[in-house]
Parts: sequence; C-alpha cells; structure tokens
Amino acid sequence: MTLLKSRHEAENEKMSVMTSLSMLIESLAPLDGFDPQNIIAGTGANVQKFEGAYIAKAPSAVVRIDIETDSNVPSSKEDGKVKCRCKINIDGVEFSAYSTMAVQGSSAVYFPKKNLTLAFFKDENYDKSVELKIGDGLPHDEWVYKANYVDSTHLRNLFGYRFWERIRDSRNTWPQREIDFYYEGKTGFDAIDTGATGLP
Repeated sequence: MTLLKSRHEAENEKMSVMTSLSMLIESLAPLDGFDPQNIIAGTGANVQKFEGAYIAKAPSAVVRIDIETDSNVPSSKEDGKVKCRCKINIDGVEFSAYSTMAVQGSSAVYFPKKNLTLAFFKDENYDKSVELKIGDGLPHDEWVYKANYVDSTHLRNLFGYRFWERIRDSRNTWPQREIDFYYEGKTGFDAIDTGATGLP
C-alpha cells in the first residue's frame, strides 16, 4: 500500500530543502571571487577587496570616517548631494572611496546637527557604486551617519533595534521577519535568502 504525503508535509519538505540550500549558498558566498592576493593586512583586521566591494571583519574599536570636500557639509535637503572623498579606518586598515554626502531624514532635518547619507563610488565619475561589508552585516553602497541630536547617549535607536529583534525572534510562525514577504512566490536565485533583517 502506497501512502501519499499530505500537501502540508510536501510543502514542509520543500521549505526545509530550500532553507538548507539558502544556508549553504550564504556560507559559500563570501568565497565567490576570493583571491588571497587581494587581502590587505592591518593591525587586528583584514579587508578583502572584490570587484565593486570591500569586506572587513567586525571592528574591535570605533570605526573612524574622515571626509574631504571642497564644499560645505550640506545643511538641508535643498543642498542636494555634495561630492567628497571618504576615508574609512577599521582597526588600522584604511581604505577610501569617492563619495557623495546628503542630508537624510525628515523630522531630523530641523535640528542643528543633521543625519547624513554617505554613498560610495568606484571613481571620480560617480556612476559605479562600491559596497562595503563589515562583519556579518550586509554589503551596502551607502551608510547613514545618525547625528542622534536629541539623544546624546546614542542609545535610543540601538535600544529600539534590539527590542524589535527580540520581538521578531520570539515568533515561531511564518513570517518571522517582515522581509520574508519579499521571497513569497519567488523562484530560483531570487528566492535565496540574502540574510537581510529589515532593520539596521
């Protein structure tokens, strides 16, 4: 006698296989294009340079960002994007990128100290972005420098993010993360979980 699996059991099996494949691809992804010649050694950090991306291990100290520009730091959204160069120092390893800087946010723009979006580019043409990945964070071609003008402790945002993580992790049903809806109905490469969390 042949027993047919219920649709629910079959779907669970498929989901298990896809989850396993996603985890495997995610763990192998950092090796794509790996070239030992591209490793830049520094004090306590290594940065691996790929085409269009830099990857650094999680910092053990404060990350230093130096910005050089011939313009003023933008003070309003009307100032648009200011061209500049960013030098980023992670545990003694420094690399730089052509960048643009612009005021970020809506309610925060009325405070004297502004949030700034820093976008990274490959060269002075500002048309090919370059991504930066630090630790287990996702690679991004933009960073947002949060002034936290009304929170001198710089803890309110961090507390909110950590609190939301606890809420998300307490869910034992689908979707666990809000980002899970993105994968619904997707197939092939688009269905592979990128590891995005939906929060900083």
